[in-house]
Amino acid sequence: MDLMRRAFRIVCVLFVLGWAATAQAQMAPHLLVPGGGGTSVGGQVQVGTGLPLPIQFPGGPPIGPAFPNLLVPVTPYAYVAQGTTPGFGKPIRIPPAILSAPAPAGTMTTVGQWQANPALWQIATALSFAWPETTRTLCAGCRTGAAVTVFAGPAGGTITYTAGAAQFGGPARFVLSNGPGAAGGLIPGAPVTLWVNYLGQTPGTATRAALAAAYPAGTSVATAVFGGTAGILTATPGTPLAPTGFPRSISGVNALGSILGKDVGLGPGGINNMATASAGFPWTTGMITVSAPFAVPSELFILTGSDGRNPQGVGTISLVSGGLSMRQASGPNANRGWIRLQVLPEPAALLGALSAFAMLGLCHAGLARRRSSR
Repeated sequence: MDLMRRAFRIVCVLFVLGWAATAQAQMAPHLLVPGGGGTSVGGQVQVGTGLPLPIQFPGGPPIGPAFPNLLVPVTPYAYVAQGTTPGFGKPIRIPPAILSAPAPAGTMTTVGQWQANPALWQIATALSFAWPETTRTLCAGCRTGAAVTVFAGPAGGTITYTAGAAQFGGPARFVLSNGPGAAGGLIPGAPVTLWVNYLGQTPGTATRAALAAAYPAGTSVATAVFGGTAGILTATPGTPLAPTGFPRSISGVNALGSILGKDVGLGPGGINNMATASAGFPWTTGMITVSAPFAVPSELFILTGSDGRNPQGVGTISLVSGGLSMRQASGPNANRGWIRLQVLPEPAALLGALSAFAMLGLCHAGLARRRSSR
């Protein structure tokens, strides 16, 4: 009888271990679903000092590990895949568009800019966002280059990468597309329009401002340079659409630079604020220093990511990225981005664990019955 009980115990242990191993081999943790934009998880990018995208004011923190409330939320029920071997810093495979934020229907969102950038009065956008543009894997070796490395960008800008405990990260770019509000915008068809303070006036002083397009008409989908491979260099393609009328007189602006009133157009023109060059750089859980010394005012941002996942891949991973650009109307920019994902246990593993506990209960009951029958 003792031999039979030992054999029964061994069978129970092997069954439970085998069940748990099967669940572990199917590991595919999913993300916490936030209630919408403006939460601690999701994503966001920011052009220069004062233009977060999706658009809002004010901007995110310029220095340190603090993240803003992220405006591009996690898509409900979005899944990621991770390595099955327990350990810190697991590779994570991310399917397309797990973060997404559509443009508001039928309108352009407007925000003042003078306080953050005296070269501009205000900007209006009708952009939709999704991340990443295609399936991407972030891992310890996917952020190429040395542990501490410096990349040069346009207009004298630089970005410095300093690895943390692991050189974790990799490229994964945002997709920007025209929202429905672009059709009725200040420059119809342009997803981004802005008033350029090209005479360098101060708020409250009536002046004349040039209306400019940041993207040419006909560009319905663009891949942002943020999160690109190290040192990727792009220029906005196409021919800019001439504004229907500029310069325009404005009656005044508020403290943030938003226009209080404007008159009719005073003639055709062709100014635009397309980027003549933009350099992108990968995401990292380490630290980045993004510098545009010739921006007006000069821009310097220091951002830090982190990887708080446990050996099973459960927890929060925070990634930062940067970019550098030179624009025709507003000059150089230092740009940055934030991504934060909270990974939950893989459902199959939870079911496997519950089944294993149930089997342990059956084994325990079986052994108890054997003892009571003696």
